[in-house]
Order: sequence, then structure tokens, then C-alpha cells
Amino acid sequence: MADPISLRIDDEDRPILTVAARRAGVGLGTYLRQIVHERARELRVAQIRAETQGVGARAKADVKVREFYEDIGTPTSRV
Repeated sequence: MADPISLRIDDEDRPILTVAARRAGVGLGTYLRQIVHERARELRVAQIRAETQGVGARAKADVKVREFYEDIGTPTSRV
């Protein structure tokens, strides 16, 4: 497990989070870790998408890359 951190929760927020944690059937600490984990995943996905768009923009600006993709076509994925 990672190193512990200290987190101050506002007096008005704590009861709301406590109720949400109870509804989820976990303690407040576990609930907060779940929220942080989910948000970190969202941020990772957003970062990957931004990097992908950056690569696409650079590729689009490069004549040789555009010619390469014109020759082979645009890749498609089938799930």
C-alpha cells in the first residue's frame, strides 16, 4: 500500500461523504480512496487522449506521414 496522507475534510462535507460511504457499504477512508482512484483513472485517460491528439496533429502536419497513411489507409479496429 502507498504511503498514508493526511486529508482535511470540511465540516459541511464530512457528513455527506460519511452517508455516501455507508450507502456504499464501506468506511469513509475506503470510500475516499475509491473516489481518488476513479478520478486518477479519469485523469490518466484524459492525458492519454490529449497525447494521442498531439501525435495525430503532428502526424497530420508532416507531409511524409500523410503520404504514408494515404498509401496504407486509415487503420480501423474491430472489437
